Amino acid sequence: MELKALGTVLAEGRQPGQACAIGSVKTNIGHTETAAGIAGLIKVALALQHRELPPSLHFHQPNPYIDFQKLPVRVQETLEKLEGMAIVGVSAFGFGGTNAHIILESVPVPRIRNSKKKQQIHDLHLLTLSAKTEQALHDAATRLYTFLENRSECLLTDVCYTANVGRSPFSHRLAIIAESLESLRHRLQAFTTNARQLTGQTLTGQANRKSQPAEIDWQLPRKALLQQIAEQYIQGSKIDWEMFYQGKRDCLISLPNYPFQRQRCWAEGAKLATPQPTEVHPLLGQRLQLADVTEARFQVQIHPESYLKDHCIFGQSIFPAAAYLEMLQAAGAQMIPEPQVQQFRIERSLPLTEIQTLKIVLKPEADRYSAQVFRRMPDESWTLQASAQIQEAEHHKSVHSPVHLEVKKFINSQVTKDILSVEEKSWRSLPINDFYHQLRGKGLEYGVSFRAIQKLWQGEGEAIARICLPKDLQANFYKFHPVLLDASFQTLGALLCEPCLPIGCDRVQVFQSPGDRVWSYVKITSKNAQQVQANIFLINDDGAIVAEVVGLLLQIANHSDRLLLEFQSEPKYEQYSEWLYKTVWQPKPLENQPIIEQRDWLIFADKEGLGVALAEKFEERGDRCTLVFPEQINLTQPEGFQNWINQETAKTSFIYGVWKTLRTSICLPCKTCKSRVVPGCCTWFRHWQARLLVSGLLLVQLRRSAHTHNSYTNLHSGV
Repeated sequence: MELKALGTVLAEGRQPGQACAIGSVKTNIGHTETAAGIAGLIKVALALQHRELPPSLHFHQPNPYIDFQKLPVRVQETLEKLEGMAIVGVSAFGFGGTNAHIILESVPVPRIRNSKKKQQIHDLHLLTLSAKTEQALHDAATRLYTFLENRSECLLTDVCYTANVGRSPFSHRLAIIAESLESLRHRLQAFTTNARQLTGQTLTGQANRKSQPAEIDWQLPRKALLQQIAEQYIQGSKIDWEMFYQGKRDCLISLPNYPFQRQRCWAEGAKLATPQPTEVHPLLGQRLQLADVTEARFQVQIHPESYLKDHCIFGQSIFPAAAYLEMLQAAGAQMIPEPQVQQFRIERSLPLTEIQTLKIVLKPEADRYSAQVFRRMPDESWTLQASAQIQEAEHHKSVHSPVHLEVKKFINSQVTKDILSVEEKSWRSLPINDFYHQLRGKGLEYGVSFRAIQKLWQGEGEAIARICLPKDLQANFYKFHPVLLDASFQTLGALLCEPCLPIGCDRVQVFQSPGDRVWSYVKITSKNAQQVQANIFLINDDGAIVAEVVGLLLQIANHSDRLLLEFQSEPKYEQYSEWLYKTVWQPKPLENQPIIEQRDWLIFADKEGLGVALAEKFEERGDRCTLVFPEQINLTQPEGFQNWINQETAKTSFIYGVWKTLRTSICLPCKTCKSRVVPGCCTWFRHWQARLLVSGLLLVQLRRSAHTHNSYTNLHSGV
């Protein structure tokens, strides 16, 4: 269609045999979809620049739907030189709705002129230059001087004509009267090197008029005329170049373009007031200063690309319980000197698939704070993630936490490398790589940032681990880095066969910062089919307890649970099934609907199933059906059959007869249908005909066709 349209237009006024060359860049580079139009434009622009028509590659067989014999077009198959002026069209008619056609024309070939003959016409010529700034005018003159140094073939008249009529005038101006290219270059060089030593034939200045038409005496001798035009040009007058050249057009040539000044345009000295940096806890964020609110509120954003992403449960990055505890400890420290977190519970897990905004709320009570951690949902609502109680620690009780003497001896032996002391208790060393491999098999996958256990020993219901913070993490701003605390929770994996996830604890207290390394001693206190409870003590190299976690509660999970079993991973309204539209039917009373009465049917059925199928259909809509099979009635005794019919017709509204004919040795001729039928067939059928004629009903008897086993034909009918 496109070529037919082009052929129709191009055929007008075209001589026979002058076919228009066509091609497509798609045969060279393929279809570039939305960039196909610009690719074609680049192709023809290069063709005009190099004055060559490129061939269409891979063209072997023309489209049979294009009649190239009638259309004045041909496919360009070879490289061909362009002679004279050339006009090229680029078509873009796509299925996407783009309808465009652009036409390009080649640049006129520069005329070859006799410089000696041209120079004799006028001995003096005027060149004008302008720029927006003094420096830009200086750069423009320098670029023109450099250009003319290597352009001895240029004519002075063409240079001046192009500069005068081809450029817009700006405020800073330069006018030079010259009799040759050599004198023009000399005066340009003098201007660029020292503008103060200029002759009367070089004028420069800043325009002080608002483009008023120049008052020129066109009858003056040429030298005086050029001097008058130069002076008024420098002052800002508008020169009528059409009048100056008296309608004669010289050749436009390519001169250096405008020297744009590349410089910074920043407001120097303007300084923005920036707040002084403050130490902000990475998991607590800024405290929200709200009026008329007794609660302490903090808000923080958790980024999925932080080190927390290495805490993976069943293939999902989950915000760790240790991070919740550190967050609550940091919030409590701003309200209480020595906070203690109690009754900590995780309500639901927090997936780290995107940036999560958390809000920590501390409500003051009698002698404590009720703490809650909320998560902002996509609909701007807030859902509860974790809760706890924070109160001032009872320091005297926590200092004397019951840690076995053997544990302290073991830790001291490891610090002092005293091998003999290690043998006092039967601790079994576990390879760390194998340990983390086993956890991964249970669905607890820890990345590099959370693999903080350096050494691990297993005992009877208890374990000890040497924990060091990875080198790329820092303990700054943390009371107790979550990676260190989470690694102490991981230590329980050496004592459990099932994957267990922490969901709460009775009490957590940090006595002092452990730095970037700590010892973890864990002991299981109780265990059942669903939950495990344990105590954890964090000890430094000196054997002092730096933190304790009492009553840590873990939930036994498995791969089928995917996430945290008892507590949900997401609110109910965020389940995937709720993201889809669904149909909800609303009850509405029927209006003007016909009332369908219940009907009684008497169906003479055979064993082929047609009668039974009819009965099922009738009963689906509430009708009652009575099925009669051939073996139930003795048709050889008309009197008994007649009595039975009289009884059934009293309670029957409609009758269907679907008995088939049977090939049997007991056959009697039927005068009505002149065929051999089941004995008594026409007797009961004629009776029904007579009775149904009164009520206007239809009775049909069907038989199996002799040509097929699955079709029935009408044997008798009467209305």
